[in-house]
Amino acid sequence: MFSKTTVVAASILLFGTAQEKPSSAPQSKAAESRKAVASADEFDVEFRELFTTFIETIPQNPAMLQKADVRAKTAPKALPILHQIVEFIRANEAVKHDSEIRDVEFVMFGLMLGDDAWTAEITKKSKAKEGSEFARLMLAGAKIATSEKEERAAAVREAAAMFKTENAANKNAFFSIMIVGDLAADELKQIQAAVAGYKDDALPRMVKGAITEKTAAAILPDKLNKPFALADKLADGGDFTTESMKGKVVLVDFWATWCGPCMEAMPDVEEMYKKYHADGLEVVGVSSDKDPADLKQFMEKRKTAPWPQMFDANKPGWHRFVEELGIDGIPRMLLIDRKGILRSIHAHEVMAEMIPKLLAEK
Repeated sequence: MFSKTTVVAASILLFGTAQEKPSSAPQSKAAESRKAVASADEFDVEFRELFTTFIETIPQNPAMLQKADVRAKTAPKALPILHQIVEFIRANEAVKHDSEIRDVEFVMFGLMLGDDAWTAEITKKSKAKEGSEFARLMLAGAKIATSEKEERAAAVREAAAMFKTENAANKNAFFSIMIVGDLAADELKQIQAAVAGYKDDALPRMVKGAITEKTAAAILPDKLNKPFALADKLADGGDFTTESMKGKVVLVDFWATWCGPCMEAMPDVEEMYKKYHADGLEVVGVSSDKDPADLKQFMEKRKTAPWPQMFDANKPGWHRFVEELGIDGIPRMLLIDRKGILRSIHAHEVMAEMIPKLLAEK
């Protein structure tokens, strides 16, 4: 995440050779004002602002975009920002120092959200006699992302068949399809079979790594609606387990002080705690802070967040539960009911509605 999800943040990364770029729609005055910057540092500041704005327009769980009604609701807000991002990246190729920030990934999101101009142009490119491979794979990725069940399975098979022919476009296209299509491990294995005979092993290695990550990401969903507990050291050195809170509703917040989106979400957690603590809500933080002093300072100053923080000062950085539970980024919030059953693994999106319901359960 570490904003809405690492999966979305990772969508700005693009590997391999450059591709011919689709055009962008006419821009607003806001977009025009962002075009020219003088340095790489200015680019980073402006790009971060645009990217954060885009993230705020989509669901915290990007998998929700597979639903047509969610895409329809998201598109009017997200597409104008996507066009601004694409134009901004192109206008500043000479000054940006991060070559992995590319426009094509954002165009891919535009295809997923049904942008008419980009869809028409990429469709036209896909029918060209030469250089059509990347365009066809982009369309295939958008089809995967917007299809369900049998149609999605057919779209994955179609994309896998395209990958059988080795070419330079495939590395770029694979990453786009994996991210925007949110490919599952079994879907990735179809592409793995298709690229097994490649002379260049870069893409086969990339696919293998993606399968490993997806397998880990399935750990937490498998624990949903089952008994669940976390036990580890607290920031003050004491031992702690969420089992000690059985009989209460427990909101578990995976976060860090260095994580901007985590800090942005903190007021929401504080509001829930203030509103429902007397009724039986507890909050437990799981900190991935890099420096114990940063967490200590936060705990001393943030009096509105008095809940326990799981953190091992001898092993700072990503908390071991992040890896053990296959959490792909922070913030991530979980909800455990009064009986110790894990009821939500994307609690930030639903906690305002779900917490009072869980508190009402006996």
